[in-house]
Amino acid sequence: MRILLTNDDGYQAAGIRALHAALKAAPEGYEVTVVAPDRDRSAVSHGITTLEPVTVKEVEPGIWSCSGTPVDCVNRALRQVCVGTPPDVVVSGINEGENLGTDIVFSGTVAAARQAVMYGIAGIAASLLPVSDFGTGCRFQALARFVARHVRALAALSSEDVLVNINARSAQAYARACYARVASSDI
Repeated sequence: MRILLTNDDGYQAAGIRALHAALKAAPEGYEVTVVAPDRDRSAVSHGITTLEPVTVKEVEPGIWSCSGTPVDCVNRALRQVCVGTPPDVVVSGINEGENLGTDIVFSGTVAAARQAVMYGIAGIAASLLPVSDFGTGCRFQALARFVARHVRALAALSSEDVLVNINARSAQAYARACYARVASSDI
């Protein structure tokens, strides 16, 4: 399975690093490519860059830094980095902070997954609520392992008009998961 990994916190953020490590370590042998913003691009929604050039630069093997928004990252990955070998799924995150309710309108993390779905590619957004109410102390490893272990099943939940939006509390491990359909396209 080919996985494009992105986020809105930047390619050096702890969440994407933990998820990248978990996906690479998975026994399934995932082919993982990272194309993520060169800096924090939180809350840019589904913005695209139109008035300046968007550049991508390989900063480590398989890890690309992009000067644009999370949506630009998905677009550039598909047009420049993953040409001829498109991803089977785009995983965006792990975001530091939840993306629930109206947050999904503003979230660059969710927008990247939405952009994947618009291209007909499964899209998954993963976000982590902090340990404390003060917005600090995310433990990314457990959610990273969960996503790596279940990425195929999560991708199967995505469709031409559905993205998967995961929100979890920081924890040492997760025993189970449940899902709910939030809205349908006929609303």
